Amino acid sequence: MPDAGALQALESLHMPLYRRFTAHITAGRLQRLERRALAVTTATAVLMCGVVLLQADLLAHPSPFLWPVLAQGAILFAAISAKAFQLWIKRDHFAPWRGIRAVLGLACTTALTGTVGITLGLYEIASTLESTPELASTLVQTWIVRDGALLAASLLIALAGVLGWVMLRQWLAFAEGDQREVLGIDNSTRTRRKDHG
Repeated sequence: MPDAGALQALESLHMPLYRRFTAHITAGRLQRLERRALAVTTATAVLMCGVVLLQADLLAHPSPFLWPVLAQGAILFAAISAKAFQLWIKRDHFAPWRGIRAVLGLACTTALTGTVGITLGLYEIASTLESTPELASTLVQTWIVRDGALLAASLLIALAGVLGWVMLRQWLAFAEGDQREVLGIDNSTRTRRKDHG
């Protein structure tokens, strides 16, 4: 049977490159860095989608699915704002995790609505081109502008929702960890928390 040194050498040999680079960072700090990197990446993607939307005229040839996407975005913004108001302004910490999953669900639904709209739009233009191929250049250009705007809007709203979800979860996780530390509760013996969102 191999000794401890041989086992350690084998473990380091098969260790992924990412773990080798982050081996000197504690688990808690690494998790915080990973979440911050995710937030920065998402914010960058949201900014890029926003620039695309500002350069496009959404209402010139709007997709029928643009209105449900915008409505879902308004509901998503209201859900995030209400939760942020409860936690940071009102400081009401009764059932703090309630509604967190709803934010993520709304973001995913918004992205799904945009994807369905683009797919049906592609099917519609394909059917039209089958009967009137001479209109190909005009119809394809219209479809690209219309569904490109729909895609950018749905992704922008969905990514903004995911960013809000990550920020809320991060803050709640830190607050919960600080509370357990003050109470002297060992996190290693913590039972799995139920998310009532």
